[in-house]
Amino acid sequence: MENNRIESMTNALFVEDQVCSLNEIFEKISSEQLILPKGYIISRLKESSCLIIYIIEMDTNSSPFISHSSALSKYLIAQSILLIFYLAFSQFHFYLLRLQTTTMSGKSCCIKLDDDWEGYSLNHFCIPKHYQPYLKNVLIPHGMVLDRIERLAFDIMQDMGITEAPLSAKPLICICVLKGGYKFFSDIIDSIMSLNRHTNVTLPVRVEFIRAKSYINDKSSRDLKVLGGEQLSDINGKNVLIVEDIVDTGNTMQALLKYLSEYKPALIKVASLFVKRNPKNTKSYRPDYVGFEVPDNFIVGYALDFNEYFRDLGHVCEMSEEGITNFRS
Repeated sequence: MENNRIESMTNALFVEDQVCSLNEIFEKISSEQLILPKGYIISRLKESSCLIIYIIEMDTNSSPFISHSSALSKYLIAQSILLIFYLAFSQFHFYLLRLQTTTMSGKSCCIKLDDDWEGYSLNHFCIPKHYQPYLKNVLIPHGMVLDRIERLAFDIMQDMGITEAPLSAKPLICICVLKGGYKFFSDIIDSIMSLNRHTNVTLPVRVEFIRAKSYINDKSSRDLKVLGGEQLSDINGKNVLIVEDIVDTGNTMQALLKYLSEYKPALIKVASLFVKRNPKNTKSYRPDYVGFEVPDNFIVGYALDFNEYFRDLGHVCEMSEEGITNFRS
């Protein structure tokens, strides 16, 4: 009988200097060609191809090797059952902990970017070459934007969704403020639809689209032009969510809220992906749901534009002075 020793494990085991497959290891154990060192047990978990080696406590007077095949098999079965129960309990406990954390955490706060936040180098990301010279940095990567939107959708569902009598659920009329809000609107609606499918919370959604223009170059004007409001009479007595890309001075959104209130909705809430720390926001207007609070710089990307440029930029970036000068109309 060869007294081979197990030295290490990756996808297979090294027995002496020879790499053995998982099946070969078990064949060697069954035929008593492989003797395990003191304190080691080897086990296969159900149909998994993974071998698990773990240390057991053994009496100091016991034999330094486990060599009897039938006794080893019985011990392996007992240990495998205990291991399966332990892993199952660990996963279930983790699920309960995650569920408790999610349900008790309440509405999430926005992510604040400090004024001295320099962002990420453009070299770390794929940036269209026709935009590279006009950008300073990547302020928020695209993936982080999507993750934050998913959480905002969760908050909305918690506030306005229902868990009982789903057939009586009142629809939420989501109004997209074009053009800058179309990406945020599309992604947050997709997230709400996903939560509708995979959670016990129900929130029917209807969509409307309007255009509200108040920007001339890089300045926010006081004149608000609303287009596409022909069907807004339908919001009478309904719950409404305005989905906007960015709140700067707050003048545009406050004017829009006043405009929509004339149709007498039951409830109006606002979700804005970005809020600027603008000193001109004298009334300190704050949307109900905010993704990111950003410095008072001009940002573009993720459908945010500068005179209709940069909407096709995936990441949220800060414009350079050269960019502002070049694209100013």
